[in-house]
Amino acid sequence: TLLLMLAAFFCGICFRDMAQTESGPSTSFSQLAKMKTNSDPKEGLGRYAWQRWGVKSESSLGQSVNGYNLDDGVYQDFPQAFVKREVLRSARIYREQTLEVSPTVLGFVDSVVIASRRYMGRIDYGYMIFPVGKQKLRPKKAPPQVFLSTLLTAEGFSVVLIDQFLGHYSNLGISRNNMLVTINVNERVNKAGLEKVIQAVSRHSAYYDLFVGNWSSEALTFHQAHKLISSVRSEDWIVTVDSDEFHDLQHYGSYPEFLSKCDDVGINFVRGTFVDRLAESGELVRMNARESVQSQFPLACSLSKVLPTGSTKKIMAYKGGLRINRGHHRLALCDFYDVRGYTDVSPYGPCSLSTEVQLVPYPSVLGVHHFKWMKGVEEATRYKATRYSNMSGRSKETGEAYTRLVEHLEDNDMRFNVSDARFGCKLVQPN
Repeated sequence: TLLLMLAAFFCGICFRDMAQTESGPSTSFSQLAKMKTNSDPKEGLGRYAWQRWGVKSESSLGQSVNGYNLDDGVYQDFPQAFVKREVLRSARIYREQTLEVSPTVLGFVDSVVIASRRYMGRIDYGYMIFPVGKQKLRPKKAPPQVFLSTLLTAEGFSVVLIDQFLGHYSNLGISRNNMLVTINVNERVNKAGLEKVIQAVSRHSAYYDLFVGNWSSEALTFHQAHKLISSVRSEDWIVTVDSDEFHDLQHYGSYPEFLSKCDDVGINFVRGTFVDRLAESGELVRMNARESVQSQFPLACSLSKVLPTGSTKKIMAYKGGLRINRGHHRLALCDFYDVRGYTDVSPYGPCSLSTEVQLVPYPSVLGVHHFKWMKGVEEATRYKATRYSNMSGRSKETGEAYTRLVEHLEDNDMRFNVSDARFGCKLVQPN
């Protein structure tokens, strides 16, 4: 009861602030447009993307694809410019209703925060390219399906994981026709690097599109919403994962088999928690793409609970009528979408008194094996420690958390002290 009262109090503050004025995003400036303008103002965006990365949209797709409109050879969409006061009010009322769910479920539901115009206006929503040979996404007339939705970067240390990552979910029974893959392209990506990523994706997935712009969890949420609203029905299931996350279904079999059993008893989402995978020595070793990632990082540890840099919760799977938040740590309901101006790509429609979602979690919390701690993560961690430490509020706290992690590595000769009992490291056998 105390938890619900506190949540209601803080939610009330958030919505009181938002209800003072209409808010929402201003149109952000795409990184692709900036690069093209700096290169040749007369050159079309689509032509620039073709010359820079060798990719272009399928000309036969038409003016509108998955909620995006064709403009200058690429596809784009932006959130609503303003969110009306009555929409915010309805979202507040809806949030108050959801506080009546149990605390166990509440911990896996996003607490809405202010989506200010200043914050949303800084988001690079970029452009989309739907490559030659690909088709528009459409819901399937078939029994309930299981879809994988993910965004992959075409640069950085985690690229080496892509082939095994998609192979893992293929082995868990997700069809190549149901893998919804988006590849992020930015000014640091070269043509050869992108070609390798596309080759790896094409071995496992019949579909991919390209998001050209600066990556952010907010932009990913917006673009992922387009994919899902265009292809997934309420009776389907969605598995949303990052490329360093390998779900462990234990003895539950394949995803289609497991989730069919969930359907039988009315379960509509599955919770997970991080299991950090480390090299046996605790070093940040360079991954060999030709060897099993599980055998190269055989230790299963609770690193994120001792040196947290964010939530260890994950939503592993959820019904097609639900959605999840930025970072995929919690469910996102209609209020999350409405305050951002994302209502038109929301499965819920505008929040109203008649909007009701019964949340029934799978009773056990399963493991999400996290293959992040390898060569290359040190530089990314130092960058985040410096960047966030210079901010204020929660961002500063995040920076301090990353700083503590860096200090642990420095104090232990640039490795994790896997003998520390607090980490609870155990040797596991590859699947």
